[in-house]
Amino acid sequence: MLNSNDIISLTTTPRTGLHRGKVLYHRDRLQTPQSTEEAAQRALLDHLVAAPAEGSMQSYPHPGDAATPNLPPQLSAADLAWLQRLPAEPHHIPYEDGRVLAGMAQATPLGSSDRRLVDSIWNPVKNLHDIGQAKAALANTDAAAVPTPPPATHEVLAATLARELPMLTRDEVNARARVQLQDAVTKQSEARRKARDAATQTLADATAGRAR
Repeated sequence: MLNSNDIISLTTTPRTGLHRGKVLYHRDRLQTPQSTEEAAQRALLDHLVAAPAEGSMQSYPHPGDAATPNLPPQLSAADLAWLQRLPAEPHHIPYEDGRVLAGMAQATPLGSSDRRLVDSIWNPVKNLHDIGQAKAALANTDAAAVPTPPPATHEVLAATLARELPMLTRDEVNARARVQLQDAVTKQSEARRKARDAATQTLADATAGRAR
């Protein structure tokens, strides 16, 4: 059986693939409803399963997030030859080579000639992937629209709150259900706005860095 927090979360969270997985999990636990409350919860979950997903979330693999670890702090002759063979254009450098460059940048000391050489190649590559990662994050905030809870949500939530808080009157339960749902939608909307603002700023910073 769902509790009130489950109902609020499931009905106000953006309908991504992850959200659908959570809904299916709870629906599977209510295969055979044993009460009117459980039957209403199951019907709500069926509605959520049938609702179309708002959008798919993008994942952007940044080589800097998977830098090759434990590289030596000084470049060898083989390392220098390898660096010279890399493509001049950042977008032509493969992901795996980007991981090695990121590892070299982490391993070589700041201010050293080795570090300056590595940074001269790695930083444009990093910036290119920073832009790609920021664009993916921005697309994810656009895809993760805050849904309108299904019409039955208030009634189902009120019934669950009545069980959890038997000291409240029916009017108090209904009022609490309305307020909690509205607060949840407001919080989700604010979180989405902040995420979009942050992604927009990150993209602007990365784009400005590329222009420098």
